[in-house]
Amino acid sequence: MFIINATFPDGDSQSFGNPEDLLRYMKEEGYTEVRVDAQYIFDTFANMFMTTDEVERWIDMKAELDMKMDGLKTKDESGLQSGNFDRP
Repeated sequence: MFIINATFPDGDSQSFGNPEDLLRYMKEEGYTEVRVDAQYIFDTFANMFMTTDEVERWIDMKAELDMKMDGLKTKDESGLQSGNFDRP
């Protein structure tokens, strides 16, 4: 389970499931920076201040990684995902 706990300069605190929702909230509410405490399965792996530009870059990096990971996956006949580990 991935959770983004965000605390804004005015003390407002919200939780998000992905950086896209965090960015949308920041833009809608007019926030330009946030303190992010990101957790995966209850282990914190990020605790930092971020600007809207940095959150946008996070989203871009996530999209790039997703595209690369999609290239490694193939579907077998059962429809299950499996890794493609063939070497050139």
